[in-house]
Amino acid sequence: MPSGAFSVEIAVQGFEKRYVDMACNTIDDLVMLAFAPKSYAALPTGQPPDPHAPVALSFGASRRDVKLPWRRTRFTLIRGPHIDKKGMEQFERREYKSVLAAATNDAEELARLLEGLKIYQFTGVQLRVDVTSAQTLQLPPDVAWCGAGAALRGAGRAAGAG
Repeated sequence: MPSGAFSVEIAVQGFEKRYVDMACNTIDDLVMLAFAPKSYAALPTGQPPDPHAPVALSFGASRRDVKLPWRRTRFTLIRGPHIDKKGMEQFERREYKSVLAAATNDAEELARLLEGLKIYQFTGVQLRVDVTSAQTLQLPPDVAWCGAGAALRGAGRAAGAG
C-alpha cells in the first residue's frame, strides 16, 4: 500500500435499527483496536511532540459516527386476487443508515482494519467501505524540467513577438 494519510468511511445500512446500532458499536471497537497508539510516547501530553515519537496515531477528533435520517417506503396491495378493491393491505419498510469515519497515516493499521471487517460477520446490515488516500506527488526531474522548458519557450516567443 502507498504511504500517506488515509481516510476511511464505513456506511452501515439495514432495515432494523438495533442491527445497525450493534454493527456501529462493533465497527467502532474495531477502529479503536486497529488505530490505537502504539506506545505511551505517542499519546498527546500538551507539550511539543518528540520528533522521534511514533506517528501512527488515531486522530481522535476525526473518528466520528454520524446517524443519517431513516427512510420510509410504503406499499399498498390489494388483498384479493380478483375484484375486492376495498380490501387493501398497507406495508411499510424503514431503512436506517449510519456512517462511521476515521483516519490514520499507517498502511498496516488500515490493512488490519479492513481484514477485521472481512472476518467479522455482521447480521442484518450492509457495509460500504470508502478509503481515500492523500499523498504528495514528486515529479521526476526530467518531467519537471520539460514543463519548465515549455513555459520558458512560451515566454521567449511572447517577448520576441513584441
